Amino acid sequence: MRPIIHGVLGLMLMACGAEDQPSTAPAFAPPAADLVPETGGKGDGALFDKDALLADHIFEDAQFMTVEEVQAFLDAPPYGGHASGLSTIDVDGVGAAQIIVNNAVAFQINPLVLLAKLQVESSLVFTAEPTSYQLAHAMGCACPDNLGCSVAQAGFGRQVACAASLFRKYLDNLESGSTVSGWKVGREKRTQDGVWIIPKTRATAALYTYTPWVLTGQGGNWLFWNVFKKYSRHVLENKAPNYHWIGGACAEDADCPYEGGRCLRAGETGFCTADCERFCPDSSGPKNAVTFCVDLGSATGAEPAGACISRCDDYLFVEGGCAEGFECIEAPRFGEPDRIEAVCWPQFE
Repeated sequence: MRPIIHGVLGLMLMACGAEDQPSTAPAFAPPAADLVPETGGKGDGALFDKDALLADHIFEDAQFMTVEEVQAFLDAPPYGGHASGLSTIDVDGVGAAQIIVNNAVAFQINPLVLLAKLQVESSLVFTAEPTSYQLAHAMGCACPDNLGCSVAQAGFGRQVACAASLFRKYLDNLESGSTVSGWKVGREKRTQDGVWIIPKTRATAALYTYTPWVLTGQGGNWLFWNVFKKYSRHVLENKAPNYHWIGGACAEDADCPYEGGRCLRAGETGFCTADCERFCPDSSGPKNAVTFCVDLGSATGAEPAGACISRCDDYLFVEGGCAEGFECIEAPRFGEPDRIEAVCWPQFE
């Protein structure tokens, strides 16, 4: 929960919960690499939207990484040359990767969110030889600056569980109202560093509840956003384009966790789509193609109906601009026949 500021340790105060108990809680300065704006190869990659830190479907994608993938990430994090100290630690015989995924699944939080928070709060992903203090206060959970840490929540396993459970509590509260500190989607509120925020997603409101700071270019939720983008690019380098997104491969609707997502069969494969009338959402994440709304209803012998598919992308798909099972063709926008784009058309037969 601590605000992280490069070169400044523990000089700011944040609100605490009733479970917080006196102790010393210094913050950890991030490595210089985390302060470099992450572009991911996209021209707009450095743009930071303080009101939309992360989409809900990404924040709650508990299946985003397996235990093996988290372990591989810790063995070779995106800092070059050394493994994270978390790659070899365990708690009562359970490794850090397993602890992270267990809590991600239990509380339906993306494991990469927990990894990014571990880095932002205590530099544990970057650190090759963590101290006992870093591990004991890994998430800064129940550990506000200068007000002390809860002894009951000390320890790596407890810290990961504490953070994941709080995020789930905040998200559940936001379904029908606000969080304990008054953050709510669509309602303006000021952070501890004096910035007015209007959260556009539940994930954004939950992140500001946990850490009510922006600190652009220095720490806080800007740092979380920047680190999460860095980590996403690193993880998705080994996954197919459009992973869990429009145009990506799927076996069932659960593989398309964004709002309105569904899995549509095309031959022997399935791909993620969503209903549309004219426009489709785009993702700012790495390895995701731009989308387009087309009439797939007529293509399957049904009534005309708009569905989102990927546009052709020669960078993501080197051969033909589309994944296997799709053909790059020109198609009109559903409801706007004069607008034509090259799209990855599913081969239904």
